[in-house]
Amino acid sequence: MNGAELDTYVVLVKLNGKDLYLDPGSAFTPFGMLPWTETAVAGLILDKNGGAWFQTPLPGSEASEIQRASRSATKTTPPGKNTWKTKSRK
Repeated sequence: MNGAELDTYVVLVKLNGKDLYLDPGSAFTPFGMLPWTETAVAGLILDKNGGAWFQTPLPGSEASEIQRASRSATKTTPPGKNTWKTKSRK
């Protein structure tokens, strides 16, 4: 690992016996998740004994979900209203 590639800060929080990796500077990232550029990558964790290399966790596919919704009115014969919801997974 090249130390020059360490270009972001991730915080390790221990909560109820579980490790949570958080990036407080990432806007719109849900609690408990890291931005995709910070998942499954090597990092350096510092402690009183020096430090050690570790790898950030890779979330399951069920955690990566985007929901979009829209409503529209159209003129049809007979006049009607169409509403639909889409759900995509990445």
